[in-house]
Amino acid sequence: MKGAPLDQVVDASQLGEHRALPGVPVARPRDLEQCRELFALARRDRARLSLLGFGSKLGRCRAEAPPDFALSTRELSGVTDFVPGDGTLTALAGTPMEELQRVAREAGLSV
Repeated sequence: MKGAPLDQVVDASQLGEHRALPGVPVARPRDLEQCRELFALARRDRARLSLLGFGSKLGRCRAEAPPDFALSTRELSGVTDFVPGDGTLTALAGTPMEELQRVAREAGLSV
């Protein structure tokens, strides 16, 4: 990747690859601040950035050129707001469905 390396934003344990993007570094931010910093890095360096969760649907869309790096949302997990009275729940992108269902059930909502 051109410009500042990803390891200035995330530590080595948060960097890896994904089988669907061979040779492309994948950063796994643990919080929204790291996520913001990665977006800022991509913008500043005009880097092509791909977003992925589990990555199971990457084959459905073909990019014109491979990304310079990818950002995985898998580590961004947790419910950030929940209003049981109207059934509104807000969660981070990597939150597993099981956690969302558990929170709803604990509030007496049917899932």
